[in-house]
Amino acid sequence: MAKGKWTKEWPMKPGRYWFYGWPYGHTEETIGGSPVDPELNHVNVWKISNGIMWVREGQFWGKEEGAIGLFCKADVPEFPDVSGMIPKEKKK
Repeated sequence: MAKGKWTKEWPMKPGRYWFYGWPYGHTEETIGGSPVDPELNHVNVWKISNGIMWVREGQFWGKEEGAIGLFCKADVPEFPDVSGMIPKEKKK
């Protein structure tokens, strides 16, 4: 999956991804029929002994859930230097 590119394909390599859409395929409320806004969710992909495991917002999740949406690699940003933020010890 290319950096910053959205795709319909489920991620198959371990890592962190964004999912934007409807995680359970419901684009309308079951009661009232009003439209439901798409969600932005964080997804962790893990390699396990018998394949791949997807974890969306801390919950196990899979293709059988009927998701409608797109995935994008969630790159980890470069970390800034925060060492200057450590308070100096006061002399006693």
